[in-house]
Amino acid sequence: MSLYHVTTLASLPAILQEGIEPSIGPRSARINEITPAIYLFPTIDHVADALGNWLGDEFEDEDELVVLEVEGDVPETPGSFEVVRYERIDPAEIVAVLDESLVPMAEFMDGLRPL
Repeated sequence: MSLYHVTTLASLPAILQEGIEPSIGPRSARINEITPAIYLFPTIDHVADALGNWLGDEFEDEDELVVLEVEGDVPETPGSFEVVRYERIDPAEIVAVLDESLVPMAEFMDGLRPL
C-alpha cells in the first residue's frame, strides 16, 4: 500500500540516509500531541488537497516541499484524511520522491526501490 508523507527538501538528504523517526513536530506540538508519530496521507488526492489548503499554509513560503511515497502496511481509519504510523520509516520503504506539483523528482530516484 502506498502512503504519502510531506516534508521539506532540506530534510530530504537525512531522511534518505536515516529514514523518518516518529516525533512531535511543530504542528503536533501546537495542538498538544503527546505521542511521537509520523503522519501520512492515504492517497495522492489527499496530498494535493492538503498542500492546496491547510498544510501548504503551515510551511513558510521559502520552504520547498517534497512528497515521499512510502510502501507500508498501516491500517487506514475509515473517513480519515490521514494515516498515523508510530514506528520508524526505513529509507528502503521510500519508493519515490515527488515535488510539490506531485511530479517525480528524477534526481532523487537513483537508489530508491523501484515502484
